[in-house]
Amino acid sequence: MVFISITVASILPFLFSKRFMKISARKRIITAICIGTWPAVTMLCILLSYMFVNQMPFDSIIEQLRDILLFGGLVVVGTGMAAKFYELLIERQQMKEEMLRAEKMNTMGELASSIAHEVRNPLTVVKGFVQLLEKNNSQKDHDYYSLIFSEIGKAEGIISDYLNFAKPQFDKIERLHAGDIIEEVVSLMTPMAIAEGVEVYIETCEETYVYTDKDKLKQVCVNLIKNSIEASSVGEKVLIGCQPTLNEVEITIKDEGKGMTQEQLERIGTLFYTTKDKGTGIGTMVTLRIVQSMNGKVSYTSEPGKGTTVTVRIPNGA
Repeated sequence: MVFISITVASILPFLFSKRFMKISARKRIITAICIGTWPAVTMLCILLSYMFVNQMPFDSIIEQLRDILLFGGLVVVGTGMAAKFYELLIERQQMKEEMLRAEKMNTMGELASSIAHEVRNPLTVVKGFVQLLEKNNSQKDHDYYSLIFSEIGKAEGIISDYLNFAKPQFDKIERLHAGDIIEEVVSLMTPMAIAEGVEVYIETCEETYVYTDKDKLKQVCVNLIKNSIEASSVGEKVLIGCQPTLNEVEITIKDEGKGMTQEQLERIGTLFYTTKDKGTGIGTMVTLRIVQSMNGKVSYTSEPGKGTTVTVRIPNGA
């Protein structure tokens, strides 16, 4: 009897063990209470069946039923309190990690801003003198000057990325249809996807609006979709979705690429970290910084060989 009770009571916790941490905090508490009462329910059913089969006196059944209900009530209260305390510990740990991440981001931002300004000043002087020399020189040297200007342009682009990371500038805050922005970005990234042999689809895009800077939102989407395309192989797909939640707009970008390990996921957004063979990690850092400045959040889920899903949540301003 005891063996049967233990076996039946352990089935439900075993089924939920893998999915438990993936659900929301409120649902985890409710699930924990339900799972906690399951052994009491199992014991009650087994005990009642035993009593009826053996035709035990009614008074004895009532007495046993009262004890089981009392035990079940204590289990519910105890499990609920334990689950609540556990969620508070998780929330506290998450807040600590977010504070550490924010502190690191601010430190990196100050460093990036300082470096960018120091490099930009002499670069501006060099560019000015090269322009003067170009006017006074012969036609045969013009090819060299165009090459110089091209390289200076690249350097200025990197500096702009650093400054963008240090302090993103939101020039014009307006009400934007998130679906229209995604369609523009997908059209922009389609040639790159075709060149890489990757298919890009808008999977779902519900009617939803967001208040933010259009160029910055496009930059976020471009960087993330570009990363997904580069992580994919020929013939694979990148799926993009957009839907409203209670107070947010949720944009998801899912690829079927090489995926990432847990260690790689934890390092995303750290200084100069990238999973690409050729890259600096600045694009991802800038993306995370922009979303953070929007009071939003970027989360990653991934498995090696099964692809990556990036979820961007931005307040809708409602």
